Amino acid sequence: MEELDLHVLEEGDAIELLIERTGNKRPKIETDAADVKRLAWELDGLALALEQAGAYIAERHLSFAKYLERFQARKAEVLTWFDEQKMRYPASVAVTWQASFEQLSAAARGLLAQLSCLAPDPVPVVMLEAAEESQSLEDALVELTRYSLVRMLAQPPDMFTVHRLVQEIVRERLEGRDEACAGAVKMVAVWAPSGGQDISTWEKWEILAPHCEKLFSQTDAGGDIGWTSFLMDGYAGFLQFRKGDYDAAEPLFRRALEARERVFGAEHPSTLTSVNNLASLLQSKGDYEAAEPF
Repeated sequence: MEELDLHVLEEGDAIELLIERTGNKRPKIETDAADVKRLAWELDGLALALEQAGAYIAERHLSFAKYLERFQARKAEVLTWFDEQKMRYPASVAVTWQASFEQLSAAARGLLAQLSCLAPDPVPVVMLEAAEESQSLEDALVELTRYSLVRMLAQPPDMFTVHRLVQEIVRERLEGRDEACAGAVKMVAVWAPSGGQDISTWEKWEILAPHCEKLFSQTDAGGDIGWTSFLMDGYAGFLQFRKGDYDAAEPLFRRALEARERVFGAEHPSTLTSVNNLASLLQSKGDYEAAEPF
């Protein structure tokens, strides 16, 4: 398989590439400067995606705004478009990655599926090392790096990212998405601190915050209730004590409590931990009437 240059460009270089590739083959409109900047952000600087967008815009004489509208409405269709006469790459974004997916081992596919459930923010390598299957995950990460499906970062060190478009393509084609997201919850929860009140845990929670937000937007506390509610409780505690964001923390404490009551019963120690966490939050908010029953 030919090795493709899937590097990520800085914003200025990405904008320059889009303008250079479309030239005078697109209508100029007043919002061009803002639209091309937004498009460079939407494609996250990925060279292959930028090249494809430029060729698509040039062939169809679209404005940047019109392409953005079409990309957001019909992303899967747009990402599979390809014209060998107009592109400098031998395949479309989706087809290029699909060819890579098909050559992955089962372990690498499983890890990529879990990573697609996370945010596109940096992921610490040590989080994989904390898992029970750390050796197979380490090998899988090396494999994903080889195929340019993840990118190791120089800064911050010992962290990697999965490109946002890779995640979206994987999620769209993924069978067993709930299972993959439950695996991602466990992977994050194993490395996460116990609770978020202690100041010494906040640095970890800052790293995990975008991934928690993404996971909780995709799950209803299903999967392994133990891991999911543990992560919800810990992150909610971080929001309460580090951020002072009671409004964001309360729904997570309630979701964890409801899940534990449903699965473990009202008198289970884990359920009582959730009761205590919610009562503490309501008391801190000054909502004593709501806190009293707990």
